[in-house]
Amino acid sequence: MKIHHYTNLQTLALILKYGTLRFNRLDRVDDITEAKAYGPYDISKYLFVSCWTDSEAESIPQWHMYTNEMTGVRISFPIEIFHYQPLRAPAEWNMTSAGEILSPILFERLFTDKYIVLPNIIDKKQFERKVQYIDDIRPIFENAVSVKIEPSGEATATISKVGDFAGYKNKAWEFQSEFRFVMFILPSLPLPPAGFSDPEYIDKIPSHILNCLVKGIGPEIDYFDIQINPEVIDNIEITLGPLSTAADEILVEALLQEYTKNGTVSKSALSGTIRRPMR
Repeated sequence: MKIHHYTNLQTLALILKYGTLRFNRLDRVDDITEAKAYGPYDISKYLFVSCWTDSEAESIPQWHMYTNEMTGVRISFPIEIFHYQPLRAPAEWNMTSAGEILSPILFERLFTDKYIVLPNIIDKKQFERKVQYIDDIRPIFENAVSVKIEPSGEATATISKVGDFAGYKNKAWEFQSEFRFVMFILPSLPLPPAGFSDPEYIDKIPSHILNCLVKGIGPEIDYFDIQINPEVIDNIEITLGPLSTAADEILVEALLQEYTKNGTVSKSALSGTIRRPMR
C-alpha cells in the first residue's frame, strides 16, 4: 500500500535534505472544527499528526489546497515510512527491558525536560490510522477526558479513547481519503539524572500533567520531526503538479539526484486537462 502527500517544492526540498517528516499539532491544522471536538479539556494541543491520503487517483481539491497553485508535488511512499530502531535508555538510567523494542523515535527524544511522547508510537495499530468521516465527531470525544476532584481536594484525570484520537473528521473532508500517523505528546518537568523512574519525578509528574490539562497548557513545541527510513527516501516517487513548469521539473530532478539513489519524477495525469481560469 502506498500513501501520498501533496505539498510545495520547498517542503519537498526540506524532506529530502533532512530525511524527516514533520508532525503538526492538531490545533494548527486546517480543519478548525476537529480541534474543538474534545469537550471542555482541549487535548488537541497534545495531538501531533502527519497527514496523507491513500487515494491513488490524483485529487484536484488537494492539488489546489496544499500546493502553490497546482505547481507543487505529490510525494508517494510505502506505508512503512519510518526508520524503526531498537529503543535503548541511557546507561545512567539503569533500565533493563525484556526483549527488543523497536521505535521510530530514539529514546532520548521520547522523554525530555519539555515533553513526553506517549508509547503509542511503538504499536503501529495505535500510531497509524485511517480517518473515518461522520456527520458530527463531537459526541465521540466530548467525554474523552474526565477530571474528578475528591473531597480532599485531590484531582485525578481519566483519558479514554486515546486510540481513536485524530481518527475522525466531518464528512465535508471526505474527499481527502486521509491516512494519518498520530502522536500523543504531554508537557513534562525537568528530568532528573536518574531518569523518569526517579521517585520524586514519578510523584510530581501526574499532578503537573493534570494541571496543564485543566489550564489548557500544551507542550512547549509546535511540531515534531521523525526520521524517515533512508531506503524509503532513496525510492521516493514524485508526481509534478498539473500546472508545473519545465523549471519545476528541473528543480525536482536536481533534488532527486542530490538526495536519493532511485527517486523518480513523473508528470501529473491531469497535465494538459486543466488551467487557471481566465477572468
